[in-house]
Amino acid sequence: MSFGITAADARAMALSTRKLVEHSSLSLLDAGVEYRGHNVGCYMSGVAFDIQPIADPVPRGSFAGYPYSIANKVSYHLDLVGPSLPTDPTCSSTVSALYLAVQALRAEDCETTLIGGSQLNHHLVDWIQYSTGSLLSLDRKCKPFDASAKGFGRGEGVCVVVLKPLTAAICHDDNIYACVLGTGINSSGGAAPVNAPVAEAQINAMERAYERTGKSPSEADFLELHATGTAAEDPTEANWVGEQFKRDGEILVGSAKGNIGHLEITSFLASLCKVCKTFQTGIIPSNVNLKTPNPAIHWDQYRLRPVTEPTPITSRGSDEHPLVSTTSSGIGGLNGHALIQGPPRCSQPEAISTASQHPVLFIAGGLSTRTSAAVVEDVVAMVEKQTEKDKLAHMATISGRRSKGMTWRSYGVWIPEQAGPLKFPDLVIVPRAKAPVVFVFSGQGPQHWNMGRELYQQYPVFKASINHMDAFYELIVGQSLLKETGLFNDVNNKGSLDGTWPISLILPSIAIVQMALFDLLASFSVHPNILIGYSAGETTLLYTSGAGSQEMAPEIVIKRGDVMTLVEKDGGAMAALHSNPDETNDIITTILAQPHAMGRTLELGCYNAPAAYTLSGEQVLGEEAVNLAKSRGLFAVVLRTKVPVHSKCMRVTTYSTFTGLKFEGSFTPEYFWENAFQPVRFSEANAALLEGEGAASFIEISPHPVLFSYLVEKGALPSCPMLRSKSPFMESMALLESIRKLTMWGYNTINYSAVNKCQLVDYQATLPQYRFSTKYFPYYSDRSQTIRLKQFAWCDAPLNRYDLLINSQTHPDIAEHVIRGEPIMPAAGYLEIAFEKGAQQL
Repeated sequence: MSFGITAADARAMALSTRKLVEHSSLSLLDAGVEYRGHNVGCYMSGVAFDIQPIADPVPRGSFAGYPYSIANKVSYHLDLVGPSLPTDPTCSSTVSALYLAVQALRAEDCETTLIGGSQLNHHLVDWIQYSTGSLLSLDRKCKPFDASAKGFGRGEGVCVVVLKPLTAAICHDDNIYACVLGTGINSSGGAAPVNAPVAEAQINAMERAYERTGKSPSEADFLELHATGTAAEDPTEANWVGEQFKRDGEILVGSAKGNIGHLEITSFLASLCKVCKTFQTGIIPSNVNLKTPNPAIHWDQYRLRPVTEPTPITSRGSDEHPLVSTTSSGIGGLNGHALIQGPPRCSQPEAISTASQHPVLFIAGGLSTRTSAAVVEDVVAMVEKQTEKDKLAHMATISGRRSKGMTWRSYGVWIPEQAGPLKFPDLVIVPRAKAPVVFVFSGQGPQHWNMGRELYQQYPVFKASINHMDAFYELIVGQSLLKETGLFNDVNNKGSLDGTWPISLILPSIAIVQMALFDLLASFSVHPNILIGYSAGETTLLYTSGAGSQEMAPEIVIKRGDVMTLVEKDGGAMAALHSNPDETNDIITTILAQPHAMGRTLELGCYNAPAAYTLSGEQVLGEEAVNLAKSRGLFAVVLRTKVPVHSKCMRVTTYSTFTGLKFEGSFTPEYFWENAFQPVRFSEANAALLEGEGAASFIEISPHPVLFSYLVEKGALPSCPMLRSKSPFMESMALLESIRKLTMWGYNTINYSAVNKCQLVDYQATLPQYRFSTKYFPYYSDRSQTIRLKQFAWCDAPLNRYDLLINSQTHPDIAEHVIRGEPIMPAAGYLEIAFEKGAQQL
């Protein structure tokens, strides 16, 4: 029910299709990749022919049971928009799916692929065909390489695997189980009957797999063979393997079919899972059901050794990555081979700082409200039971990665030493189409003594960016901003930062914080689509837009601060005012009409929102304007600055004005100078942005939110990654709140490893199993009264049929038997039916 499958579709859909949809979702959940609406390929195979041919038609129709649409149904229900193809060469179906998926990735036809197989043995005809063909083992067991092996035992299983290019998987910190170096497939053609193995064709498939890998067969550390336990196939395959893979030492071989049976369609993926588990544990599982080695296999000649007990796998190559060759063959003549290498090695998982010392963000999600609520319950219980709190960061990272494909989400922030269970607010549905992310860089005003101090201590990226720019600041000014003021790193030295800061300190300190915060968000894989600078925040755009270097921005703000210091001494001020345009102009006119204000300056400096403005001018007049506004019941406050930027007090020469429209010019010295004294048309810029984009997700890059109210008036729901507060962890909490909002808005590229400060994620950390919202439907349609008769009834005689229809149209000759004017079935016909059923006397 979590995939939008209707009741009609569920009844018509083959059981294999149902299972593949479910397991595809679980595999993507484990992979932690963003897939909805993305270019993800889908290559599937399953027993999909077991309902449609024998079920009664579904009222009003359903496309769910069409036999060749199994891959398409997975793509449809998971919203995958890459190539979607079914594969059906019997037992080699999934190795052919792997081959096609690898080719698609190398050709860049898709960014990620799913390959899957489902073998469910509910079709009686298959059993009959295998039995009549003498393919099944009499004791229902697979005995690979054993002398008594004369057939295979059928197994059942469903498996789906996610494939990505290795570079992309490493870049995204994915959990890599194994690396596919090469694949090869071919057909035996007409060299032998379709059910007979052809050594030359299997060798050719192996050579194709090794081609262009830089590896040779002699380097393989273990061979996982297709060997099913048949008299012809095992010796044929094992002997050519011995010839082609010969080396000085032993050749280790094995087959998973002795352990779990022959999974036919899914058999190759079952072997692949065995190989992945071998890489994970370093141990090759033992081959079972092998008592007496098959004498037709040249064990001693080729030094072949079946793994009959758990055996460590060692690498023969110089790169220390184990190398495994896997084979696959189908009863239709398709042969496949894959060369699989162990995953890249990484050091032991460790956190940058232990989770017990910082807040941790948990994202919980599901495909429906019911499953999402269940996931939230499981996460809360998991956190409460977890005694090793340092593991919470790893668990939260995995949980965040899993949420990328979930349509319903919520979040919880674990805080060290917090009392009570982890709390999650109401679930929200994630939009399929995401609005652009807008970074809004504030101007002067939000600066405060503790800005960035916690982030400086907690996040190395933020600290490194601050230190880098402070070194450049010292190179220009001759002294360190951090050492001189105690900002960011010194909690005991406030220097002269009480009260209103000098403009020469405000501008560079805010710019440095903004660029460090930008770098920190970038390390979280949070990147803006649009940038807006408010007043001095325009300078930061030089770096964040890529138009200039990181060093150029602080150099400009330092020089800008030096120039503004000359005006600062003249007693200027700025004031925020919430009123309509007419009332704002009336206040300015009233103040300037006073005798002492003649020839002095007070004017509109910033157009923040339709009912929010900033006045700029001389300090005395600014304070009078604030008092007048308050007397009229309006909100008004004098800003913490002595420099009346964006007024005539700053005017030297005029080069251009800001229009509030999309900026198409260049970042010139004149541009930045005009920025200092022309009015800030923030309201017009936001209106133009929203008109052009329709919607946007605003993040204010500032030490404290100062533009929130202006953005809210435009209908936005902004966030700010920093917050001025004396409470512990408030900066970290504000940062995680912004990340949380982005996640709820549908942004799935966030690097939760960096957010939760996990340098290397421990993917062995166990999370609760995802609980689907299920509704049960019978395998066979409950409407059909004839399905079982259709599948099991014998048709050995003319009248012994479950679907027998006799009437005047079907049997006109019998209709000639008329009694009293009505055609009647002759009594001889009833007697014939009784005799055909086995009756011997009446």
